[in-house]
Amino acid sequence: QNKFEEAANCYRQALEHSPSDVACLINLGFALTQLQRFDEAKRALESALKFEQHNADACFSLGQIEQGNQQFDQAISLYQRALLNKQDFDFCRQQLCALLFHLGRFADALRYFDERPFLAIDSLDYFQFKAELHLRLEQTVLAQQHFEKALILAPENQSVLLQLACIDLRMRRLDRAQQRLEKILEANPKHGEARGFLAACFQLRGQVKEACRQYQEAIQLEANNLTLHQNYLYALSYTADCSPEDYLIEARAFAAKLRQAQGPQNRNASPVVATEHRPLRLGFVSGDLRAHPVGLFLENVLSTLDKTQFYCVAYANQVLEDDVSLRLQAHFQIWNTCSTLDDKTLADQIRKDEIDILIDLAGHTERNRLGVFILKPAAMQIAWLGYWASTGLSEIDYILVDKTSVPSEEGKHFSETPLYLDKTRLCMS
Repeated sequence: QNKFEEAANCYRQALEHSPSDVACLINLGFALTQLQRFDEAKRALESALKFEQHNADACFSLGQIEQGNQQFDQAISLYQRALLNKQDFDFCRQQLCALLFHLGRFADALRYFDERPFLAIDSLDYFQFKAELHLRLEQTVLAQQHFEKALILAPENQSVLLQLACIDLRMRRLDRAQQRLEKILEANPKHGEARGFLAACFQLRGQVKEACRQYQEAIQLEANNLTLHQNYLYALSYTADCSPEDYLIEARAFAAKLRQAQGPQNRNASPVVATEHRPLRLGFVSGDLRAHPVGLFLENVLSTLDKTQFYCVAYANQVLEDDVSLRLQAHFQIWNTCSTLDDKTLADQIRKDEIDILIDLAGHTERNRLGVFILKPAAMQIAWLGYWASTGLSEIDYILVDKTSVPSEEGKHFSETPLYLDKTRLCMS
């Protein structure tokens, strides 16, 4: 009857007579959890586990409390203990897979799902979930195979069509991608995301003018879709139809949207501290610390920095790492993986790391974290390397350039103040 206070009192009275009644302790823990008295609930469930170390229900309920407290490692361990004792505990397996997915541990999520799928095998949900996991693991062919099986079951499913179109774009199968996207737009002309990917189709063909027109339509449909707006900025930098002045206006409009989306947050940063006893702490934020132009251009710069003057911290916004990632890690004193952290949590981590100068290596390219820079977690913030135009963010103080890429008279086209490197902004490896 959802009278959890009365239920908890009844369980307590029962436990006075039978203190080792495990079912009673678990039910008491459940009732207290519903009352949001989590510390009391935890004590009851821990008592149950003293009597039955691997009781699946106690492990699962305690795991949910730990997950709510963001103690994710403990939650995972408890869910795993529950499944050791009760392989067919499908709801627990589902919670474990969802948590592993949230933490970016996609291979582990796939392994637990394949052990005993909690979705009907060969169902639409089954194929979509498997495809999404393979996609996150950059196993593109397997992801495509599962999405195509899902499409057989639901030929008009717009979500599946969109995912397949995205894979086609990645594989440069532009005609097939366009066909799928036009099918979605025929059924739903106001599908902003499909319109945005159609724009990407034209962009990859070099038809930048048409791409920009499609992006404008997509943004009108989904004004708050920040990714669409960033893709539009990226496209604008390739067309002579957009003047540098107009580009900067559009970049600043994006920054205003991003600022509004972040809301009234703490934007106070500690001042830069430089003494002879303490090296400057540099934070590098990128989703491309791997075999990518950013990773390759960065490697020799890091290897030659004087470690007595600079303490380097990486914020790697990527799931998978490769040989270049491993080589780069050797040049950082701290390597943080942050793809599963929201902007506020990551900004708090940067403050905790006492970063003096935070460096963005992405701009408006994929896997950027400009939302973190809006929160101003470091007193000085710099753009460099991964993008060639202005971010539009007034919160980013400087951009590292050279006189070939940005002649001095063109510095006015940046919201950031250009800082000129002597010869070149790049360093070949």
